[in-house]
Amino acid sequence: MRRLALPLLAGAGVFAVTGCESGDLARFAPPGIVKYEDLAGDQPVNPDVAQRIEERRAEKGAGKFPRLAETPDEEDRPEKKPRAERAAEMAALVEAGNELAEEVADDRAAAEAELERDLSAASDELKTRIDADNAAAARERREKLVAPDPDQ
Repeated sequence: MRRLALPLLAGAGVFAVTGCESGDLARFAPPGIVKYEDLAGDQPVNPDVAQRIEERRAEKGAGKFPRLAETPDEEDRPEKKPRAERAAEMAALVEAGNELAEEVADDRAAAEAELERDLSAASDELKTRIDADNAAAARERREKLVAPDPDQ
């Protein structure tokens, strides 16, 4: 019995892994490994993207692990911005932040003022006008007013 159980269990495992419709094992790949073709589906590939892919494939040593000895060091790094230019950019950003903070404060003050207004008085007045209109309409229906004569 034990000799028969192991092959049956292995067969059931194979059927479970392959699934009913297809034997696509890509679903067991680690997250983040997705083929570009799978993402694109039946849509055509962007020509610019295809060209960049071909250029990278044509490069010498493409797809290999980079050599850490060839990474840029201090001489290869781009130049830093001058301190005065960085200070000017920081001042511009701080000024923009202050302007934004003032606008936010103004918006909040306007919202608070709107909430403080007495809306119940306006609501009561509107309700009174609606009731008066309803009463006038009911009276007109009861009296069955005759339309004025157009000849007069």
